[in-house]
Amino acid sequence: MSLINAMAYWRNNPVEAIKDWFGVTPEDYQGDIVNSLMGPTGMDRVTVKSAHGVGKTSVEAWTGWIYLMTRPVSRVVATAPTQSQLKDILWSEYAKWHQKMPPEFQSMWDINETHIRHKEQPKTWFAVARTSNKQENLQGFHGDNIFVQIDEASGVPNNVFEVIEGILTSADEHGLEAKLLMAGNPTQLGGEFYNSFNRNKLLYSRFTVSGDRALPTDKNGGKIYLSRRVTEKYRTTMGSKYGYQSAVYDVRVRGLFPTVGDGVVVPFDWAERAQYIELPKFDYVADGITLVMDVARSGGNETVLGAFRRGHCLWLQGRPQTLTNECVNMIIEAKTALEANQLRVIRIIVDEPGVGGGVIDVGRNAGLAITAYNGGAGLSVENGDSPDEIRMFATRRSRDWWVVRRMMESGAMKIPEDEELVNQLASLKYEYSDRDKIMVETKRKLRERLGGDATIDRADVIVMGCAPWKSLINATPVLTPEQLADLDYAALRPTAEHNLSEFS
Repeated sequence: MSLINAMAYWRNNPVEAIKDWFGVTPEDYQGDIVNSLMGPTGMDRVTVKSAHGVGKTSVEAWTGWIYLMTRPVSRVVATAPTQSQLKDILWSEYAKWHQKMPPEFQSMWDINETHIRHKEQPKTWFAVARTSNKQENLQGFHGDNIFVQIDEASGVPNNVFEVIEGILTSADEHGLEAKLLMAGNPTQLGGEFYNSFNRNKLLYSRFTVSGDRALPTDKNGGKIYLSRRVTEKYRTTMGSKYGYQSAVYDVRVRGLFPTVGDGVVVPFDWAERAQYIELPKFDYVADGITLVMDVARSGGNETVLGAFRRGHCLWLQGRPQTLTNECVNMIIEAKTALEANQLRVIRIIVDEPGVGGGVIDVGRNAGLAITAYNGGAGLSVENGDSPDEIRMFATRRSRDWWVVRRMMESGAMKIPEDEELVNQLASLKYEYSDRDKIMVETKRKLRERLGGDATIDRADVIVMGCAPWKSLINATPVLTPEQLADLDYAALRPTAEHNLSEFS
């Protein structure tokens, strides 16, 4: 069989192409998605909402390679909300399957960090990776035979999708082929990905890939499948940590858009959206860095250190339970690395109650100017709290969680790309006290509701980093003079070979 005839066969039988080129047999839902998009009777628009870890990235890479190989002088535009999603996950998946192709197919293509180019026609036959955080990143593809892939499609803003719609419409008007594949966890209750399962559902071939054995009943979900890739351990872990009726479980395990549950402080889609907000331009002099630490207490908790600048969280790093000296060393190392990068550390905040008090005492004795945080204290006029705050909130911590809620609702806060952080932010609930004041549940009550391993250490760092000055107090002594004398201050020193890229 000639190569031309073979390509015609694979174009009409895309699942066979996957078997022949890559040596794998797709799962049933993977094969149906591929056929629905690339087969001779498929639709030009396919949308896939899925649980975590069902193999959607492989489908995106397979369909991209099939399009490039079976449609001469074609273009694939792959996009995702962030560089890490696009380059570290999707583009690396393209590279992985390229290495599994027959050698004569491999040799047809050059791959770098942002492009795949046909060696003989590199300017007209290629795939390109571009983030979807700006409209201009996806402009300039009108009039081409084109395949647009949107990974983590919930995070793509409407104004960017307007550009994508223009690409698809232009190709259709010129009688050219234009295909669209949207895929991702269904995290947002808005945008075209959400609309593709709701008001625009008739435009799409729709798939829901769930990890829950009790398959969801979703009248708009299209074809619904159970993925064997989602393990029982993962289901149990997510259900135990966040609740089987939580928005986190709906999104990560069931493959459903998040429910807006009663009493949730930060809705899931607000927390998810905060990962994709673009950072402002910082003032080198005025916008210093605030370091914030929540110290691990017991169980599965972790000590978490975060860096903030003008109300935005730049990064978080977490470690398992750490000794007092180790916590102080984490702060010293981070401060040293930031200052070596010409960034000013203007404040260090540590959660005071419990073991945090020891970290504050030891850190201050080591020369760190640490500000304590105690969210369990009440509000008062003497402390500078407003009458409205005193009337509305039972504790400082409740008020400070509400600050984060309002910032996320208005899109005023950027957080790191961190699935665990998003899950924690979306898992905390609130209720009203007997005095009709908002009371955000304590960590103890969270563990009683969800189990002993439940934690919100990362989320609490976000809350402390955005807390108003009224919540920052002077620490009370926790260790006795005898205990302080026994501590080894010589062990408190910066690590000489700290990785600066961790703090960029």
